[in-house]
Amino acid sequence: FFFRSTSTLSFFMSSVPYDFNFIWMIMGLMAAGGAVIAFGLVESGCTSQDLPPVLLRNLTASAITVLVYWILGYAFTFGLGNPFIGFDCFALLDCDYSTAPYHAGILALVSVMTVAALAGRSDFYNTLVLTSSLSVWILPVALHWIWSKDGWLSPFVPLGSRFGRNGFLDFGGATLHLCTGLAALAGAWYYGRTPTTTSPLHSHLGSLLLYPCFFIIALTLGISLPDFQPPFARMAINLLIAPSTSILAAITLTRYFHLPSHHIHLAGLMGLLSVAGGAAFMQPWAAAVMGVVGFGIYFEFQIFLRQLGIDDPSHFIGLELAGGVWGVLGPGLFSSQQNLR
Repeated sequence: FFFRSTSTLSFFMSSVPYDFNFIWMIMGLMAAGGAVIAFGLVESGCTSQDLPPVLLRNLTASAITVLVYWILGYAFTFGLGNPFIGFDCFALLDCDYSTAPYHAGILALVSVMTVAALAGRSDFYNTLVLTSSLSVWILPVALHWIWSKDGWLSPFVPLGSRFGRNGFLDFGGATLHLCTGLAALAGAWYYGRTPTTTSPLHSHLGSLLLYPCFFIIALTLGISLPDFQPPFARMAINLLIAPSTSILAAITLTRYFHLPSHHIHLAGLMGLLSVAGGAAFMQPWAAAVMGVVGFGIYFEFQIFLRQLGIDDPSHFIGLELAGGVWGVLGPGLFSSQQNLR
């Protein structure tokens, strides 16, 4: 199919109702689906579980999350209400829910991340309780504070009512990772240790698959937020620089301090988690610093978890905790005021 002139092409483009933001969100949903499979591979590779039951449990957690978020979660997150919680748009009735599919998919991924971090220590009933609690109350309330138009920490409220000068800066999901890490930490402490084994092929394949998935999710999450047009070029370069410096830091520490090599394939993910929340507002040099410091924080969290006696065979608890904490604090330290305008 060829266009004979630019005017014909312009007419064709104007006659087709393209919504490129929606296309970006569909790409983010596909990346979230890929990440669900990747988490299953990593969990199966570091525990004594076979891959099919792990994927079935992840699918169950995703289905529960989507249904609960449809009925209550979206209303609590983006519904009109008060600075603490929304109470409008229940079951997506009589409201604009153009971003609801994307957010339902992201929260389904967060539920899978939490279950995967528990590494087989939760049965069906506990998975039901955990995913329902995350998707109906814990995450929607926290996200309402920072992403809604009337949340008490939101940067989208009028300047006179805003917390501080800029509000709470998180346009890549650092808060999601922090909540996931805290929930998984509580679950691991409650359930105790889990039988472990080693299947490097599954673990490494899953970790490598998580890189492009998390990159796309962090790049597209800002599109789904109100009144925000992400600076894609700045976000993309920062989301590439931070994992790169984090990987180099991991290789250096592994070589000179004889650390376990499995930390290297998680270092890039730590860099992504560290910079995702503030990638839209940082200069590239700040992203480089975030990646290096982020891996150091991740490694210290792993030592701290071992000292507490917390079993973390997949290393997801330390990854989510460190990435969440540093991802929440970093934008406040390194965001450029020029990029915030």
